[in-house]
Amino acid sequence: MDAQTNASFGTLLRDYRLAAGLTQEGLAERAGISARTIRLLEQGGSTPQRATAQRLATVLGLAGDEVKQFLAAATPGPRRHTSSLEPDPAAWPLPPTELVGRSGEITAVLALLHQDQIRVLTLTGPGGVGKTRVALAVALQYQEHHDQEVIFVTLAPLDAPELVLPTIARATGVPEDTSRPILTTLSSALRDRPCLLVLDNFEHVTAAAVEVVALRAACPSLRLLVTSRTVLHVQGEQVYAVPPLALVALHHLPPLEVLEHIAAVQLFIERAQATKPDFALTTANAEAVAQICTQLDGLPLAIELAARRVGILPVQALLRRLQGDHVGLSLQLLTGGAHDLPERQQTARATVAWSYTLLPEVARPVPAARRLPRRVVTPRSRGNLR
Repeated sequence: MDAQTNASFGTLLRDYRLAAGLTQEGLAERAGISARTIRLLEQGGSTPQRATAQRLATVLGLAGDEVKQFLAAATPGPRRHTSSLEPDPAAWPLPPTELVGRSGEITAVLALLHQDQIRVLTLTGPGGVGKTRVALAVALQYQEHHDQEVIFVTLAPLDAPELVLPTIARATGVPEDTSRPILTTLSSALRDRPCLLVLDNFEHVTAAAVEVVALRAACPSLRLLVTSRTVLHVQGEQVYAVPPLALVALHHLPPLEVLEHIAAVQLFIERAQATKPDFALTTANAEAVAQICTQLDGLPLAIELAARRVGILPVQALLRRLQGDHVGLSLQLLTGGAHDLPERQQTARATVAWSYTLLPEVARPVPAARRLPRRVVTPRSRGNLR
């Protein structure tokens, strides 16, 4: 679609929305924001943050020059040039599926974010427990109810702690000044800029925690939400352990209409139906499904990977495989994650391997594969991936 080069963001948004055949409500639902926000943006009564504009561009199916023009209209003024081949650390990961069973955790984390004495709120937990999904849901709700920027920064691609602050600068649109320290530049730029900064996957760059906390201390209006498999061990840190999904007592299974709404079981059903549309919870398979979720300790990633196998294995056979004598059998079975997920989340073995690399050398079991406990490791079983 041809649009005028100097068109406002509101005009572009309205034109692209209509071209896509979407109502304001339809666009809002797909983008995970309110219809009121869409109306304000189209009327020019609000300026979107970059992450919101990127999300809208994705939902609208924009590409190439359309995306560039759309984002330029959302963030007027000169910006530091970056290569189009370089990933944008502020690009929000768009959840492909609905979040299941996390309303309590989202409410609790939002409440903690409102406590001024908390400088850093760290969501911890083993790999695959859903820290990023919870953080993303919290960020979206926070953005919806506050007149503040929310910037989601992905740190997983970084290979050195010294890259954290430059990555934050890039995500927040702060140009680097080689004549002074990056911490000073960022502190000056963000000091009076109310913002929630979400730092995802901090576990492998924890040496940067001191600088990040110093940035928070210099910027009273800045709030930090961090996801990490390890705590940061800094002053002012509040730790929130993201729990596995709720399970059911196996010795007393509730009726099917209740069991299917237990979070772990609900997730299994939904992901199984994505592979086998006619899958349903029945009296014949209910116990096996509940046992699978318990065997996997309510770990969302493991449940999703197991549910994908329903297309080729009956749940009873799947359960027998997971109850094998060696964890290696389970790790071989829990594969086949979506290809657009990070590699560390496409198989259970890759998730374990990512955690293994985070351990100091003296703490690494050798050989690692022979020392793993029998079950998938979560706080509810026999260990901690951290």
